[in-house]
Amino acid sequence: MSRDILEWYRKCTDFANSREPSNRPHGKLVKVATRAPLDIVALDILSGLSVSPEKHKYLLVATDYFSKWIEDYPLKIRRLPRA
Repeated sequence: MSRDILEWYRKCTDFANSREPSNRPHGKLVKVATRAPLDIVALDILSGLSVSPEKHKYLLVATDYFSKWIEDYPLKIRRLPRA
């Protein structure tokens, strides 16, 4: 299965076009201590995705640091009114 995923990854032009090599050094990893569920929740918006038939282009991803539970919510493209 990992061979299939690697082959798909190499052929996926949308993903390849959205990624660029990082030229900056990475920071050191730091352990984050939590004592209870929902003590720390990380939110991130994932972009660079293809537009779905329902006009979703982004994903809102929420991760609980304690339980490692992940939820994702598709976000639609919205046009802001011009001033």
